[in-house]
Amino acid sequence: YKELAKTAVKDGKPYILSLHAGPTKEDQRNQGYTLVAKSEFASEADMWYYDSEDKAHQELKVKLKPLGLEGMMMSKV
Repeated sequence: YKELAKTAVKDGKPYILSLHAGPTKEDQRNQGYTLVAKSEFASEADMWYYDSEDKAHQELKVKLKPLGLEGMMMSKV
């Protein structure tokens, strides 16, 4: 996941501002999730590119799917 910030490019340039992942805190709001990941982008367009078109992210999703890892997306721009 951390490598995406270095390998993911849009128009030939890195575009992810930051990536962080770690364990959740014990709280009812975690809804059973034990890991959280935060991805930051300069724009909503960059976020949508990452989610639907970025080759490195698509490859990561394929690798994680057999592990039963699914995600949800929240946008705050």
